[in-house]
Amino acid sequence: KAWKVLKKKYGNIYISCSEPVYLDKFLDENVPGWRNETYNSESKPEWFSDFIAKLSFAIMCSTTNAICVSPSSILSYALLSVPQHALPEKELCSFMDNIIKIIKNSKFKKIYIQDEQSYSILKTCEELLSVKRFSHADGDIIYLDQMGSLSLSYYANNILPLLTLPALVASFFVNHDKVSKTSIKDKLSFIYRFLSSDVFIEYSATDIDDTISLMLKTGLLIEKEDDLYRPDSSSSLFSQLVLLGRSIGSYVERHSIFFTTVHSLKGSFVTRQQIIDSTCLTVKRVFLLKGFSYASMPSKEESAMYSSLIDHLIKEGILATNMDPEDITKLFVTDKIESVFSCYESIVSKDIRYNLDRNF
Repeated sequence: KAWKVLKKKYGNIYISCSEPVYLDKFLDENVPGWRNETYNSESKPEWFSDFIAKLSFAIMCSTTNAICVSPSSILSYALLSVPQHALPEKELCSFMDNIIKIIKNSKFKKIYIQDEQSYSILKTCEELLSVKRFSHADGDIIYLDQMGSLSLSYYANNILPLLTLPALVASFFVNHDKVSKTSIKDKLSFIYRFLSSDVFIEYSATDIDDTISLMLKTGLLIEKEDDLYRPDSSSSLFSQLVLLGRSIGSYVERHSIFFTTVHSLKGSFVTRQQIIDSTCLTVKRVFLLKGFSYASMPSKEESAMYSSLIDHLIKEGILATNMDPEDITKLFVTDKIESVFSCYESIVSKDIRYNLDRNF
């Protein structure tokens, strides 16, 4: 039995190293004058917690910039982009080709792609992963069973940061034939700032313009004056765009439910935990209405994500602090929540929007 296990093919191991974060330099940039302060072991400096959060984020962003893109990650991301986790072989390979093209031309210049040939990737993954094939004269179907879907989520999440912004741009065109470039840029400036911190991407003001330009070059979008159009619905590029837009669906859905929950509390005082509990409860309800199992329900990690979003809302002034003299821990939901809420309405799927309308 041991010999069979040892003879089994497990693929190749790749090691990549990101740029180091030099602590003294990072301190100089974020805490000027730290060298002149007096420290003791009994208490932390006032800036310590905020600095550690910034340092952690910088290290994770540096790691993102050195991701090794494996065949398993590319195929997993492609198949998990559709709810049924199944695609015709030809369409799957075309989608993987587009994923590779987007990653190669993105701002992540130090990324290493192990295999750039989609059919070679598929062959490798059929040997290594729980990928199934249904043969048919009209074209084979590549699919995952339920256990395979759960096990491949890890590989798909490895390259999620590299495709987050292209997927967000594509998500605007899942339900719309055309969107003005100005509208996309305005709304994405909100959405991307919130989402980039969850997937550890350093936000840059030029990211959105660069991504739109890349998608125009690949033919996934068409530009006419200030409007952007999706390709003709009969073309393969149209299906590629929709697949890309849906690949970010899980994050968008959870963020949409969070902001809808906060929006429903506009003008009232609420605690951080009340927002988190209310959001998790709504996620459960919406997911059950969609027919998802409890395996898809909110976890402790998801609660931490909502807490992080609350921190962002406080920084943006959307949630105001220290406004209730009787309880300074309570947050006040200001009218500024309207702008963020309207941004997510443009990209959330119709069935999620329908279920949220039934809930609020």
